[in-house]
Amino acid sequence: MNVYRTDEKPIWCPGCGLYGEIGSFVKALEELAIPNYLVSFVTGIGCSARAAGYANVYAVNGTHGESLPIAEGVKLANPELTVIDQGGDGDIWAIGAGHVPHAVRKNLDITLITCDNQVYALTKGQRSPTTAFFEDEEAAGGEPDQPLDPLHDMLAFMSTIKSGFVAQGISTKISHLAELIKKAIIYKGFSYVHVQTPCVTYNDPEWIKFKKEKAVYLEDGKEIILPNGEKIIYDSSDRRMALKITEVPLKERPYYGVIYQEKRRLIN
Repeated sequence: MNVYRTDEKPIWCPGCGLYGEIGSFVKALEELAIPNYLVSFVTGIGCSARAAGYANVYAVNGTHGESLPIAEGVKLANPELTVIDQGGDGDIWAIGAGHVPHAVRKNLDITLITCDNQVYALTKGQRSPTTAFFEDEEAAGGEPDQPLDPLHDMLAFMSTIKSGFVAQGISTKISHLAELIKKAIIYKGFSYVHVQTPCVTYNDPEWIKFKKEKAVYLEDGKEIILPNGEKIIYDSSDRRMALKITEVPLKERPYYGVIYQEKRRLIN
C-alpha cells in the first residue's frame, strides 16, 4: 500500500476526474516527503469530499460549506501540521463562499483546493455557481445567469491585501497538477489551487475536450498570446498580468499553471 493512500476503493464514477486529482495530491505528498502523521486533510460534502477516505493522513470530513474554518481551526490548534482543505465548486463557492475572503485576509499557512466540475454531481446534476454561461443555454446545458469566476474572485481578494498564491490545473495532467499542489503547500501563507475536474456523467464531452485541448500552460518567462492577440512574457509575480489572465473566460481559453504569487507576514 502507498504510504499516503488507504486501501479503500474509490466509489467515484469510472473515468471521474477526481481519480487524477487524488493521484496528483498523493504524488505531491510523496515528492515533498511530509510524514503522513503531520498532514491534515479537511473536506466538506460532495464528490470531492470523498477523497478524505482515500488519503492515509489525518482526515476530517466536515459539514457542507464549513471545511475552510475547520481547516483554520486545525492549523491554529497545531501549527506544525501541513493543512490542506479540499472542496467542490458548490461546497467552496456557494454555501462556503462567505468564508473565502476571510481566509485570504487571515493568511494562515493552509492550502485550499477546489475541484471544479461546474455541476452539483453528487445530487444528480444541478447547476453550480461556476456552471459556464452559453448563449444557447438550453442546448449546451449552461447556466442562464453569469457564473462566478473563482480565479478572478480569489485574485481580487488577494490583491486587496497584497498576498497569496493562486494556481489552476486540470486533473487529467497528474504530474503538472502535482507540481502545482507542491508549490502551494510549500508557499508560506494562504494558497489556492483551482482544479478543473471533468465530470464524465454530467459534463458535455465537448466541454471536457475543450478544457484539455485548448489549454495554455503558463511558465514564468514564456511568451503567451491572449485571445485579443496581445503578446506578453508571463510573470506570476505581476498582479496586473495575472488579472489579464483571469479576465479571459474559461470557455474562451483555459490557463493552467501558477497564476499569481506574492508574500506577506503570516499569522502563525
